[in-house]
Amino acid sequence: MTNKDYIDWSTLLKDPTITAEHRNGKSRIVAATEILQQTVNQLARVLNERARLLANSAQFKTALRDAAVIRALFPRSSLGYLCTGDIYCQQGYYAAAIAIYDQGLKTVPRSNPYYPQMQRHCLTAVANNNKRIDFISRLPLDVVITNIVPRINPEYFSESSCDILYVSRAWRERILKQPNGLVFKFGPHVTILKHGHDQLIRFAPYVRKLDGILLNDVRLDDLFSQADFSNLKHIDLNCNYNTPPYPFLKGLEVISGSLTHLTLSGCFFIELRDILQSCPNLVSLKADGIDPTMPSSPSIRFPNITHLSLGDATKLDITNEEIADILSRFPSLLWLEILFVNDSIVLAILDEFCPYLKVLYYRCLSADFHQATEYILPKEKGITTAHLRRSANCFPDDLIKFMFLNRHSLEELYIDGEIMMDDHALWEISNGRLEQRRVLNPLDLDPRQSGPLFTRLVDLCFVESATTFDVPFAQWILLNAPNVKSIELDEAFIQPEVSNAMIPLKHLSKLEINFVSGTSDSVNIGIKQFLNHHIALGDDSTLEHIIVNMGRCMSRVKWIRLLARFKGLKKLELNVSTMTPTCRSIFEDIGYGCPALEELWLTVDDTELDQGLLAPLRQFSSLKRLAIGVDTISKADLHTLASLSSLERLVLKCNVPDDILVLLKSRIPKVYMYQSQIV
Repeated sequence: MTNKDYIDWSTLLKDPTITAEHRNGKSRIVAATEILQQTVNQLARVLNERARLLANSAQFKTALRDAAVIRALFPRSSLGYLCTGDIYCQQGYYAAAIAIYDQGLKTVPRSNPYYPQMQRHCLTAVANNNKRIDFISRLPLDVVITNIVPRINPEYFSESSCDILYVSRAWRERILKQPNGLVFKFGPHVTILKHGHDQLIRFAPYVRKLDGILLNDVRLDDLFSQADFSNLKHIDLNCNYNTPPYPFLKGLEVISGSLTHLTLSGCFFIELRDILQSCPNLVSLKADGIDPTMPSSPSIRFPNITHLSLGDATKLDITNEEIADILSRFPSLLWLEILFVNDSIVLAILDEFCPYLKVLYYRCLSADFHQATEYILPKEKGITTAHLRRSANCFPDDLIKFMFLNRHSLEELYIDGEIMMDDHALWEISNGRLEQRRVLNPLDLDPRQSGPLFTRLVDLCFVESATTFDVPFAQWILLNAPNVKSIELDEAFIQPEVSNAMIPLKHLSKLEINFVSGTSDSVNIGIKQFLNHHIALGDDSTLEHIIVNMGRCMSRVKWIRLLARFKGLKKLELNVSTMTPTCRSIFEDIGYGCPALEELWLTVDDTELDQGLLAPLRQFSSLKRLAIGVDTISKADLHTLASLSSLERLVLKCNVPDDILVLLKSRIPKVYMYQSQIV
């Protein structure tokens, strides 16, 4: 078809110019044109009626098609524009309606009979488009507070305009009524707090949390003296050596009546006792970089504090007596993190000072301290979660006593570092049993008993250690913890004696192995006998989740192919330094031998995967979730991923061409791109 074949239908309705006439042809042409105009006018009226009937039946796409035909036949008539605009309005698309009305008003002569009606409809559409229905003010308060405001989760900078609080009075009232209150921040650019923070001052009674950085001579009391911060419960402050101490403590005293959670970092000029005495209502304190000096009177205690995290201290060579004095001031502790301890004797005396302690981070800190402060309640004595980072002064007797004292409560145990041998130790471990090396003092605890000791222990982790005591210690715990479900160990730990202790575990579902090299014969024997045991169990094996962290090429790990024989394995994570083409056969074996595998995580330190390494994934018939952390994947392998019909979720770290990304998203319900790391 040529350009001449495209017809402007509106020209067919115009009277043609007659330059020559054959007989009475002119009059007949005029008559034919009139008939054509009448016919088309009738067609337009029918199309208009049908379009409105279709729109009333919610057949909007078909209705708009009929309206478009009217505009094509009569581009200078209001009927087509009016019909189209009305259909848009019926759907609530007022902006689209305004655009088509405006087009008609510019095209159609004012003499057209429908022109005034189109003007009125356009004005109505404009008015409707400007309407803002304040749904938040019409919903029940509990719905707004529990479902809407938490999704907004606004955090304001102290010098911001806080636009969301000025949408309407109803919005502001409801946002201010939410129980979590407002969160304000101020950064290192703030040089003065005495003025310039209008919104923070205006909404001070509703501020629940304040995060800030105090540098140089910024005075905290300048802020709190300006308004009533009566609901301020959480403060998170970063300081430096130049922050003035007296205004800082004075500022804390001003809001001490409501303050319950305090986080301080870099406040080198402050002593712990000054903070505690300035804020008597604290229940949670996280302090890093402060002087841990306590009040001189030993009778002064702080029973309100249930969560305490003490990071680096400005004071060096803190003695065991000073540590004991600090602990004795907090009899209600449920959660304790303490970094500046060096002697394991503290582990053996914790129960004397903190009888209700539930969570312990010894010589280490957690990443979620404040997030957990609301959810731990004292039900019974005994620690449930212990993260222990051992030092040069960590001795077996202290660790064994700690384990025995918490034998009825301990659920999670994470041990990082070496245990020093002690020639004067009271206990030694032989063949998985405690043996007495010297006569017991009548007051000493005897951890020997019939039956398992740690029946509530479900998560166990030993990392970065495998000394002559560590392996027997791990063996002893495993033999006394029949309900363990998750184990994380360095490869060097899995000696035959540890492997033999792991084999009887009937509830073990997750195993993580770190620092894997696959070169130690004794370790290979231990791992192989454990894996072969579960392979022999077949469908009765409880092991469903395996994580292997390798510091070398996967194909060089001698026992890695045994993973391909786990019929019940559901989740596999492989973190390797490099992958060569020889690794393809390993994936082929896994795809064939692990029919239940639903989730695979693969992280490679190399920047690029060799083309074709992912082709065996087509054999993973049950694979639903896949995460690959590598900088570059070939287009061929990306197309392989798009062909995995069972896949429901895909996470990639690499850059993906736009066309392939569209393909992936069209075939996989959930596709996530992370440029920094796999999460």
